[in-house]
Amino acid sequence: MNSVEPAPQSKKMERICIEAFYIQGDFQDAATFQNLKERADNLINRTSKEPHEFFILPQRHVLSRSLQSIIQHKLCNRAAQDRIVVEKPFGTDLASAKKLNLF
Repeated sequence: MNSVEPAPQSKKMERICIEAFYIQGDFQDAATFQNLKERADNLINRTSKEPHEFFILPQRHVLSRSLQSIIQHKLCNRAAQDRIVVEKPFGTDLASAKKLNLF
């Protein structure tokens, strides 16, 4: 019987399952981001060097601070094409969504 090479989507899903982790914390507490940094550094040291994605679900009033903390703690690297994915709702209207889209 011939072996079948997994589809590229299967490999991506396998990577997500291996690398994904959840951290609960206060987006206004630096310790949350230090914990995230330690987990991310450990992951980067033992896995691929492909871009990383951060999925966050902050309350609207702490979104800006959350994004600034991710950048301040060097969790996201533009040169590596890392991404921050913010779960909606994103703003309360078109004007606020455009303002938040500047990050």
